[in-house]
Amino acid sequence: MKIKASRSHIKTIAIAALALALSVTGSATMAETGNNLSEGPTSAPSHVLGTDIADVVERVSPAVVNIQVSGRKAAAQRQTEQPFGGNIPPQFEPFFRKFYGDEGRGAPKRRQSERQQSGLGSGFIIGKDGDVVTNNHVIDGADEITVVLKDGTRLEATLVGRDPRTDLALLKVKADQPLPYVSFGDSDKMRIGNQIFAVGNPFGLGSTVTTGIVSAHGRSIGAGPYDDFMQIDAAINPGNSGGPAFNLKGKVIGVNTAIFSPSGGNVGIGFAIPSNMARNIIGQLKANGSIERGWLGVEIQEITPKIAQGLGLRRTTGALISMVRDTGPAKTAGLRQGDVVLKVNGVTVKSVRQLPRQIAFIKPGETARLTISRQGKTVEIPVTIGKFPEQVTAAADGDLPAVDHVAVGGLRLAQLDAQVRDQLDLDIDDDVTGVVVVEIDAESDAAASDIRPGDLIRFVGERRVKTLNDVKSAVSAAKKDNQKTILVLISRESHDRFVALQLGAA
Repeated sequence: MKIKASRSHIKTIAIAALALALSVTGSATMAETGNNLSEGPTSAPSHVLGTDIADVVERVSPAVVNIQVSGRKAAAQRQTEQPFGGNIPPQFEPFFRKFYGDEGRGAPKRRQSERQQSGLGSGFIIGKDGDVVTNNHVIDGADEITVVLKDGTRLEATLVGRDPRTDLALLKVKADQPLPYVSFGDSDKMRIGNQIFAVGNPFGLGSTVTTGIVSAHGRSIGAGPYDDFMQIDAAINPGNSGGPAFNLKGKVIGVNTAIFSPSGGNVGIGFAIPSNMARNIIGQLKANGSIERGWLGVEIQEITPKIAQGLGLRRTTGALISMVRDTGPAKTAGLRQGDVVLKVNGVTVKSVRQLPRQIAFIKPGETARLTISRQGKTVEIPVTIGKFPEQVTAAADGDLPAVDHVAVGGLRLAQLDAQVRDQLDLDIDDDVTGVVVVEIDAESDAAASDIRPGDLIRFVGERRVKTLNDVKSAVSAAKKDNQKTILVLISRESHDRFVALQLGAA
């Protein structure tokens, strides 16, 4: 199975995703007069199955446009190009090389460093000023963008702004006469089972309508920490990307973005960016041409049942802080490693994926109230939210050293010294001390965890680890307390993460 999104002419979709949450600053204002096609009588309530939607489709379809792009891009760049700014899960990389590079295109390879590129996608007009919404991957790298209306009118478009992280873009067109447009609806009000319909430009055929229902909310497809897709079963195919999904009142409740498919065609599993997220993103692009996201300055991880047991928590909700950056809002506010974020401004953090979206919606400079679980106590900490920075990290690897070791929870640990640094080629400062993982028992629970050879063990339980004896003492104390699991804090490439180990495997 592959996840794909639509971007080129009769080629497959360039996965796009989603969904970073953003601050609400600069939300676009949708006019309620003129040719707003979303304002009109609806043929039937949106929950009625088998409804004849012809009148609604006829009313809103003129605001849905085809987008044609052309331009020149470096061939080397295209072979490695990926949507979402390159944040594609490794398991999907071969697929994207196939559809974005020379592989699978059926065209001879060229020695020229550049080649002409063309593609087709979809979009929709959201205001009388000529604002057009589409996916970023539809227009990425284009020198020329043309918007084609349903009646065949061709309009040159300019790029107002784009956000690769959410795969959304805002275009602007000018026309001699008033343009038809539609409005965003409330995606939070869409229930699983509600009927929807999609309008777009599949395979470059022109305006095409497909129908279906909302299949699920909050889907994550591995595109990044802000995944929050609405899953729909209306047919979406290459060329549909950037087009709208409507409710039966003619309001846009999603931007069609990706499909899950083994072959490149529709199999009834499509993903749309919810309209409430798209509205905020497009609003910022319209106001500023770029996106500002709130930033906390921590790394977080999921609370598994084993980790919850190790922390003494009754539930697995919330987000566990595995690292607090040396400089950032969290450090300034006094957040600590091992804190569990339970609420943001009174809103429960139901899962680890929800926290980045909640923080990103807060305007940088504003104060957020974080409800924290710390060593069995609940505290509230005010944090002044920062602006999300760009960050890049690198990886290191190496061979296992033959050194003295101690076994804990299926791990073979060694003292961090010059020999271990050299043999594992560890990029760790010389003044850092501790214990390093050199081997993992393939039959242990640790083999299924996110621990790798070369990881530095910083804490075992609540004990800071500097020597192998520290590890032994921490494990011995945990066993005396009849603990079945123990939390281990690992450090890798300047990133920290908690892992729960079964003590019985020691």
